[in-house]
Amino acid sequence: MIQTDEKPLNLRLFTCVTAAAVLLAGAYYLNLEQLYYMAGMLGGVPLAAYLFSRIPLGRLRVERRAPRRLNEGETFEVSLAVSHPGRTPRAGLWLEDALGRWLEPRSRPAFLVPLVRRAPTTLTYEAMAAKRGEHAVGPLLVSARDPVGLFEQRREVGDSAQVLVYPQILPIAARETTGARSFSGTDAGRAAIGGDGIDFYGVRDYRPGDELRRIDWKATARVGSLTVTEFDQSMAGDLVVALDLAQGSDVGEGRDSTLEYGARLAASLANYALRNSAAFTLLASADGEPKPVSAVGLTDLDRVLEVLARAQAVAPVSLSSVLAKADLRLPPDGTLVLITTASDPGLVALAGDWLARRLRVVAFLLDPSTFDSGGAARSRELPGFLAALTSLGVAGLLVRRGDDLATVLNRAVAGVPQHAWSSEAPQ
Repeated sequence: MIQTDEKPLNLRLFTCVTAAAVLLAGAYYLNLEQLYYMAGMLGGVPLAAYLFSRIPLGRLRVERRAPRRLNEGETFEVSLAVSHPGRTPRAGLWLEDALGRWLEPRSRPAFLVPLVRRAPTTLTYEAMAAKRGEHAVGPLLVSARDPVGLFEQRREVGDSAQVLVYPQILPIAARETTGARSFSGTDAGRAAIGGDGIDFYGVRDYRPGDELRRIDWKATARVGSLTVTEFDQSMAGDLVVALDLAQGSDVGEGRDSTLEYGARLAASLANYALRNSAAFTLLASADGEPKPVSAVGLTDLDRVLEVLARAQAVAPVSLSSVLAKADLRLPPDGTLVLITTASDPGLVALAGDWLARRLRVVAFLLDPSTFDSGGAARSRELPGFLAALTSLGVAGLLVRRGDDLATVLNRAVAGVPQHAWSSEAPQ
């Protein structure tokens, strides 16, 4: 916001009034008519300045242009077109655009505009999206002073614009594997949203391994090649990522919190899966009910990122409760990724069931003690929880504050363990 020092204004006004009073007193005692005129003119300056400063700013118009969607860490430009439709232009305006906490200015969003006319005056500045989420740009704060600088009028003009910032996507190196296989180890493109559900999804060409009962003979006769019918599944795909949004699961502040780390991990996995022709499903429930967001191509990535951008840890139930309600229909050898800070026994029981169905289970365990001193008590349960998961065959990766998440993700894809358990945070 604009920082205005009121003392100089008051001092100028005091000086002006005092000088007028001295001249008036001198005119009285000396009986000089010229001094009366001078005192009257000097005394009228504050009144004229006050009336000038009260000229309404309501007719000032502002048109703001800013991107609606950004990536975390991206620098963007904001353009302001300022105009005054009245016959008399406004002079000497100080303009400053308000920015949300996590939109950091790269150039100061404040301008001294000598004259604002009917024709728009265009002003630009740059800012950087420092953190995911929905942030406000604006409104514009207009400050107008009289020519002498005795009085000031401030007013907010125009509406604010909302900017949605996606979580940062980290690079995951492509792996040289035979048969163009996806992150989960399944053939790329083999699994899709369509499957053996109830609702009709569509038809596609027959692939080796498809069940004969799914062949659509009418479509086959029409197109001259074997065609199978697919039905919608509530949750199916090569890769499912479940992000813990239970109340109290977010530990830390700002960019360095467990939820921020989790959102970046989930966004990066989504980008990696979709770029490798694998189907992807995100499970990030803020109300305790499983509401999967499915994606089958890069055109669907924005839908996943929008959910992650708005994700908050407010769910009334644990991640295991959400997953227990979910209808997980991953194909054999598909991958389920858990991202959590909680040592939830329910996840151990569910992991056993998933592994029995030939699913691969990966758990990113965010160590709360490294994000905030208050998380030390919860971290005491992590060694036993991690041991229980790994004994079942779950690939457990311990993530601490300060870890290079790109390295963590590449280790996960390569199947390399991340951190042996230690009660001490990394230096």
